[in-house]
Amino acid sequence: MKQQRITDYSDNDQEEKSEDTFPLEMYNEPCPRCGSVISINKKGKRKRKNRDDVQRFYCLKCKKRFTPSSYPSGHYPPWVWNQILDLYVKGLHAKAIAEEIKKIAKLTGKPLAISKNTVLNNIIKSSHLLTKFEMKLDHKIKSDEWQIDDCYQRLNKKLIKKLNKSPNKPIFGYVTNVLEVKTRFWLVAHVSMERDEKASKEAIRLAISRAKYQPKEVKCDGHQPCINSVKALLPHTNINPKSKDKDFSWINFIERLNETMRDGALPKRKRFNSVELLCASADINRLYYNYLRPHMSLNGKTPAYAVGIKFPFRNWGDIFTFAYSFNKQKL
Repeated sequence: MKQQRITDYSDNDQEEKSEDTFPLEMYNEPCPRCGSVISINKKGKRKRKNRDDVQRFYCLKCKKRFTPSSYPSGHYPPWVWNQILDLYVKGLHAKAIAEEIKKIAKLTGKPLAISKNTVLNNIIKSSHLLTKFEMKLDHKIKSDEWQIDDCYQRLNKKLIKKLNKSPNKPIFGYVTNVLEVKTRFWLVAHVSMERDEKASKEAIRLAISRAKYQPKEVKCDGHQPCINSVKALLPHTNINPKSKDKDFSWINFIERLNETMRDGALPKRKRFNSVELLCASADINRLYYNYLRPHMSLNGKTPAYAVGIKFPFRNWGDIFTFAYSFNKQKL
């Protein structure tokens, strides 16, 4: 099966002299900005340092340039993207990932230069692209029970001035997770700076829009903002809170999820330099958990397969391909 592609564009590319028009049947992909498939011109070729040159196109409707690409950036081969995301969800830091990629590239005879900042930027860009298509997916298998819980993540002291926090106190970000118990599908990893009702409401609102249904029961650990949020947004759902002092195993499924998250891209010892990177790391971890990580409780299947998304995801490239193909059909 021919691989379909995610489109990529850059407003900083230099103009090329070639502006030859061509028949529509030669290129039927929609413009990534406006969705138009008419009045698309060739716009020269884009030179890439680590890959072959690629044809660039220009949309006359929205005046934007774009190049077909399977990944968020066409500068690096697909294996680089797979390695970045695979190593990141295993807990490696960006600097170690960059060094590992350099070693692999050297063994292949095609050395390439990649920096720590490039790794971090690619992680953020990947999370933005891959989370968009999830809102359009339907969960064929529904779970009667959801569990919700939050945990903290320490941030770097460089954010003290940006966030107007006291320099004598540690800065924490809070990740509010929502889990479908039956399918083990990790619905939400919402990042906030405060552990309040607003954060809980936003997490539940995002979970409802992503799952497209409401559960019969929600369990939590007795955190009052969470209880109030469930009552406000899920009035027909039974809220079942119980503190950990009374029953530590009351929300054992999502507690286990929190431990899995700590073993991946969000270890406790790690400090993030920006809230954006923390959000991207949480989403990349969640995507890996849902689409690539098999679960023993699901007989070796992934949570995505359990909810009815049966596309055979083998690596990150398959997720990119599926996301682009699905988004193109919904234009």
